[in-house]
Amino acid sequence: MLLGMVYGFMLLDERDGGIISYLSITPFGKGGYLSVRMFVPVVFSFVLCFLFFISTGLFHDQQLIFKIFIALIISFEAPIMLLFLGAFADNKVEGLAITKGFGIFLVAIPLDYFLAGNWRWLLSFSPLWWIERAAFQTNYQWIYLLGAAMVHALFIYVLY
Repeated sequence: MLLGMVYGFMLLDERDGGIISYLSITPFGKGGYLSVRMFVPVVFSFVLCFLFFISTGLFHDQQLIFKIFIALIISFEAPIMLLFLGAFADNKVEGLAITKGFGIFLVAIPLDYFLAGNWRWLLSFSPLWWIERAAFQTNYQWIYLLGAAMVHALFIYVLY
């Protein structure tokens, strides 16, 4: 989410400077510009996340393919944050407030440990909840990973 926040603030700064309106007349266009802005933090996030898994041994008992998939899905937090800032912030001050409010998605992770039974499904609005369930549950890991991918894709589609 940190890289998404950095690139989101870059997007807000370029929007404040009027640079994005100049990009709309180029062959690349606004859509191409935004796609590149979303792709770069995903790549950086994936590399950093995967290196974190390797260096800390967090998923040492998991297969390499699982580590790759979970790092890939976690890396899509960056464009969610970038698009969230681009969609709802009009300036950098509002962007800072929104990034603080975006932390509400982080609440789902510790709450999952305190809630029992079907109450946990109330937390499924958070993309991070799906990742946490895939990472730390022994049963149905791949189903939760698929759910995480679908929730992340839905967030990116709606915000785009």
